[in-house]
Amino acid sequence: PPMGPWGFDPMGKGMPPMGKGKPCMKGPFGKGGPPHMGAVNREALDMQRFAIERKRALRDFAGVLHGKVAKEPGNFATEKLDQTKQFQDTLGLQLEGHQLPVMATTEMVVMDALWLLWLYDPDANEQDRQLLMNIAKLARASQGRARQLLVKALRQIWPKPGTGPSGRAVQLFSMLGSTLPKFQGPKL
Repeated sequence: PPMGPWGFDPMGKGMPPMGKGKPCMKGPFGKGGPPHMGAVNREALDMQRFAIERKRALRDFAGVLHGKVAKEPGNFATEKLDQTKQFQDTLGLQLEGHQLPVMATTEMVVMDALWLLWLYDPDANEQDRQLLMNIAKLARASQGRARQLLVKALRQIWPKPGTGPSGRAVQLFSMLGSTLPKFQGPKL
């Protein structure tokens, strides 16, 4: 048989079979090398891909709203625009045009989207603003703790099966409906 480019015949007697022979040939996982990718790993990758797609969609949503604020600043009270600037400074937001950076953390994307909803909400109050500012300060200091707080809060307010959205949510959605990014469906 012809010799391979390595100087020995890989199928002949020159090389011991995988997992046998000297301990250095066995690898860190014992016989046969690393474990094969199972259903659990595939599911974890699918969940990660789903989370990345949701984060991108939320980032796009926030970008559209930032663009709308920049185009039509007269639609908002000057006080709210000043508070928005203060919020962005507190959170450390560095917008690229009207978009959040691609590498922005999930906490920053969620906080920015929540702030923009507050900005557009005609019923928004000082208590809501102060809560968002406090969470922004926490996110700046400790992203892990901010994530835990956001997860806990979102779990508590997430709609239960059989319940409908509140009238306030429907009103806010109808105001923002034309600016929402269009749903593109799953990528197959």
